[in-house]
Amino acid sequence: MEQDNMGNGLTGSGKTVFVVSLLKKQQVTFLWYQIDISENNFADIFYFLALAAQKYYPGEKLKLPIFTAEYGDDVEGFCITVFLDFYTVFPKKQE
Repeated sequence: MEQDNMGNGLTGSGKTVFVVSLLKKQQVTFLWYQIDISENNFADIFYFLALAAQKYYPGEKLKLPIFTAEYGDDVEGFCITVFLDFYTVFPKKQE
């Protein structure tokens, strides 16, 4: 059984550098998108995530839904839909 681990540490202790260097060493496809605590607008977070994905993976046909008021009552469902769509492009890159 695979185990997920989450690291924690003080600001500036090198967590991000460690994770990025590990991903690069393993030659895995990744997109790093940092969300700050001040970003509390779901629409903005998902809009910029989609832009980043399109910029770094332009050859992929990635059409993520846009967070609009109709999703306001089901944020969890929207997140599931977005990330399922988002991650469908990555296995193709791993071959």
